[in-house]
Amino acid sequence: MHRTIPRLENWKKDWIFDTHLVFPQGIVVWYSPRTASQSLKKLLLDLMFPDWDEDFLTKKRWLQVNMLPAFNPEVRVAIKRDPVDRFLSAVNWDRTGWQGDYPQCPDSIDEVIYDGWFDFMFEHNKHYFPQSFYLKQSTNYDLIFDLQNLNNFVQWLGDQLQLDLDCPWINSTDKYFTKDMLTDKHTQIIQDKYSVDYDNGWY
Repeated sequence: MHRTIPRLENWKKDWIFDTHLVFPQGIVVWYSPRTASQSLKKLLLDLMFPDWDEDFLTKKRWLQVNMLPAFNPEVRVAIKRDPVDRFLSAVNWDRTGWQGDYPQCPDSIDEVIYDGWFDFMFEHNKHYFPQSFYLKQSTNYDLIFDLQNLNNFVQWLGDQLQLDLDCPWINSTDKYFTKDMLTDKHTQIIQDKYSVDYDNGWY
């Protein structure tokens, strides 16, 4: 899989070292990949440019270039996700995202975990990096919302901004691999891999 490394290294340049979004009223939201990051970006873009008639990819690229720095936020918010669920989201994305000349994601969860795919991606693929890589310590934040209850964050944000907001779910991944496919051993391996996230409260 070494020939995927240049692509993965280039991919890391997008949103990797400071994954934050600056909302109105000094509300800054930190996230990691596979925690509804695309939905959060669309939510912000819809707030900033409700009448901008352009496709989401173009607007997202604009946001990547023009995102405000997170200086002195009034409220620091983080979005977290259960590490096992986040792993499944990443590997499900791999089944559709890696096409063409690149190695194909295995169809078996045993192959994913035991034949090197997970280890390789954990080292090189930003979707697999621990949440702690992006979010650091949970004590850094005023509020933390779980991805499973992202609507709670959207409702809270709407209350702060006195707006009626909806959660724009996008980029949902097909669920080929599901939690019921995992044995206790699989789960233990995944949890051990993300032990830093459990230590830091990202679960």
